[in-house]
Amino acid sequence: MRRWCVLLRTVFLLIAAVAATYGSCLKLDGQEVCTPTYTRLDDGLQSFASPSSAAMPVIQEKQRWLTPYRASQITLIGGMTADIASSWGCAEANPMLRSADGRFYMKGTLIKVGGTSAGLVLTHLLKRKFPKLEKPLAFLLGGSSSVLYYTAIRNHSMPCY
Repeated sequence: MRRWCVLLRTVFLLIAAVAATYGSCLKLDGQEVCTPTYTRLDDGLQSFASPSSAAMPVIQEKQRWLTPYRASQITLIGGMTADIASSWGCAEANPMLRSADGRFYMKGTLIKVGGTSAGLVLTHLLKRKFPKLEKPLAFLLGGSSSVLYYTAIRNHSMPCY
């Protein structure tokens, strides 16, 4: 049980770190006010060094589903990690993920990590080409991560042969 608490706390901390890194927006009197997100450290330091308005960083208009999209990417990676950790060294039912002795080790791990990485790259390319797909992609990645977390929980409830 302690492993799950540590894993969930790590996932929540990663989500909070992503949200803090990319700034945040809030509504004040019907207008959306965003904290600046600096693409380079020089931009942030320059804005504090000189009070002129030319040196102030431009606050980019944020897309509404960008933070949930990034959070769903992180939870997908966490779900894959939990699934790998729960399957490690146990008998594997999927013949594609089995090692020579029928257990889940590096072969299965490399296939899972490769497939997840390819999926994340594909969703990133789709999001760049079609920005309106952020919301469906966030739900798709979140659903995929929930399936992986369910699989990890089920693996922990089963005996490891």
